[in-house]
Amino acid sequence: KNLIAKIVKLARQKNKKILADPNRMTPIDYYEGVDLMTPNYDESVALSHFMVDSLRPDKNEILKIGNELMKAIGCKQMVITRGKEGMSLFESEQMTEMPTFAKQVADVTGAGDTVIAAIALAWGSGFSLENACALANLAAGIVVAKIGCVPCTREEVLSLVQGF
Repeated sequence: KNLIAKIVKLARQKNKKILADPNRMTPIDYYEGVDLMTPNYDESVALSHFMVDSLRPDKNEILKIGNELMKAIGCKQMVITRGKEGMSLFESEQMTEMPTFAKQVADVTGAGDTVIAAIALAWGSGFSLENACALANLAAGIVVAKIGCVPCTREEVLSLVQGF
């Protein structure tokens, strides 16, 4: 917790953003001060301590979970990845649902890492957070179509982007 707090303080001094891909076993308050967190749905439920009744959560449940997590760590943005349901982007009190671009799924290994890396690259390069998430969705769609922990190449992303 102290290390994260020191990193957040240094980032603030240098006007840098901090993105976190949380672990469900790490207490939520460890992430206090980060600018963006990208839990998957199961991690978001565990971190928020919400009791979810259904296998397919409704929009209101996801909105409550996202808002609770943002409040807990004091951030204004959150992305909850939701597998074949895409991702939910939270900014302040609003949620934008972003569909997945995956055409086929062979293995989800590394999808979360791909999402946070693509968001960091795009958002840090000046994209809006919504556009950064769209790019991350494309990149994750490429990765899950392959078996194992594999990279998403620049060429693969450009090929998909040019197809839109």
